[in-house]
Amino acid sequence: LDTAQQKFGTASLLLDGTGDDLSLAASSDFGFGTGDFAVEAFIRPTAITVLDTIFDFRTANPEVALVISINSSGQIVVNVNGSNVITGGSLSINTWAHIAVSRVSGVTSLFVDGTRVGSAYTDTNDYGSTKPLKIGSAIGGNAFAGYIDEVRISKGVGRYANAASITVPTTEFVVDTNTQLLLHFNGIDGSTNII
Repeated sequence: LDTAQQKFGTASLLLDGTGDDLSLAASSDFGFGTGDFAVEAFIRPTAITVLDTIFDFRTANPEVALVISINSSGQIVVNVNGSNVITGGSLSINTWAHIAVSRVSGVTSLFVDGTRVGSAYTDTNDYGSTKPLKIGSAIGGNAFAGYIDEVRISKGVGRYANAASITVPTTEFVVDTNTQLLLHFNGIDGSTNII
């Protein structure tokens, strides 16, 4: 945790881009099946390299699972089963951005700072009953350098309909029945205890 930067609260997660990440064991929390889901966070890259991974739900490569990364042009890339299915947006280093990937009724959309970017993806994939989750790197590397705050994984609801724009959250998320994971990254500077 680092108190020098935060979107909300007292701190955020700082990753150095050379192997730092959070790894969560396989769980039904991340097995979206064919239902609606949303994966979102605020991110503040300190560098943008070849393919910096923010979220990786795979156990192998390739696999029918979500991988959300930043390419060398600063665009968000949504990859499923080895194919880039949505690419869009434009991130800048040292600037906070809200990113959200949301599936509603079989259509997956990517939102960056409230605007839907890239093409909507007709998404009939079965994402399985259990998946692991890595935050800040992929199973093969590609680590993210920068800050991450307010991670929320939702299952059973897409949160963001397939609209041209959404309202970017202005306060910390609150837990509800569809929230499977919520990380505020609040705490003491330098702590590795993530609640």
